Amino acid sequence: MRPASLLAAALLGAAPLSAQFWSELANPRVEVRLLHPPDLGISAPRVAFAPGGDADSRDLIHQVVTEMVRGGRIEVVDPGRVGHVLRDLGPGARSGLDPATLEGLHRALGPAAYVVLDIDRMAVTRSTESKESKDGKGVITVTRTAKAALDFIALLQAADLGQGRVLAPVRLEAAPAEENTSTTGAPAFPRDGDLRQAAFAQVKARILRLLLPWDEELKLTFFDDDKYRMDQAAKAARDKDFNRTLVLAQAGEAEVRADERGNPKYRQRAIYNLGVAWMLAGDLDRALPFLQEAQVANPDASIFRDGVKECHRARSLKAAYRGWEQQRTQSPPVQAVPPSGRRSVEDRLEELDRLNRKGLLSPKEYADRRAAILREL
Repeated sequence: MRPASLLAAALLGAAPLSAQFWSELANPRVEVRLLHPPDLGISAPRVAFAPGGDADSRDLIHQVVTEMVRGGRIEVVDPGRVGHVLRDLGPGARSGLDPATLEGLHRALGPAAYVVLDIDRMAVTRSTESKESKDGKGVITVTRTAKAALDFIALLQAADLGQGRVLAPVRLEAAPAEENTSTTGAPAFPRDGDLRQAAFAQVKARILRLLLPWDEELKLTFFDDDKYRMDQAAKAARDKDFNRTLVLAQAGEAEVRADERGNPKYRQRAIYNLGVAWMLAGDLDRALPFLQEAQVANPDASIFRDGVKECHRARSLKAAYRGWEQQRTQSPPVQAVPPSGRRSVEDRLEELDRLNRKGLLSPKEYADRRAAILREL
């Protein structure tokens, strides 16, 4: 086969893929809002942070707490109160996640997510480089660059006090880098504080997703051809009028059913659009059959395949979010630590005596609690 023929064959073979690529570019995209449960899955009604071990850790915790309070999506326990409770629990309890500490925190704070967050590494590296360039007149210019990068690692570990379980630690990393250039002399290095704040911003966003529910904007193609009312439905979708989008998409689908000899390409697109319209309306179960119908009609269309895949994912996320919400509304168990994790009777009596010496118990409370502990002997 001659080279020209080979080229023609290659172009013909690539034509379907090219058409799909241009379809994705040429047609508008709409956003479907998906709700994720917290990545750690904790369903506690409030969160309590342990005091940071150093100034940088405390600053990071302060920024995270400020963001949570501003968002108003969860109650945040005053860090000062958490520190007071930990001091009462005795030495070693500041960052401890042992059963005794968790039980003491649960008694004082109720059901909560207890979070220990500390910066493990924060090291800046600096480097310089020079580069010469010559213009058309032979004038040489030297460009000097001063670079700085931050190697940042923080460790987060959380416990669900209401359920008495400790979650696996999470390693939070960031590596922001900046540079300054100059053609007139040696530039100053980027400021360490700017790198620090960039790392804090990256890590803070991750922490919020670990502890709070978060939104995802899923983008899907929505065809706007002037057939079967697709252009009208696309305009309504752009205007965020999803009820009208659904009505127009349903009317277009009815026209498709009545027009059996219509162009298959537009028929498939209108049916697919109705599936996306149902997703925009929040009914994923009704959306899926229309998306699957379009995919079966044209299995090679990546847009249709992606629509089916994303609808399945959205349904799984919705089920996970509902399960998380249901767990959050249930009454937590009274015990923060499983029976196997309880301290000995001697340790509990010692703690009870310590609380009594501090004047935190009335004579009756002390007597009742002591009798309850002794009954277990």
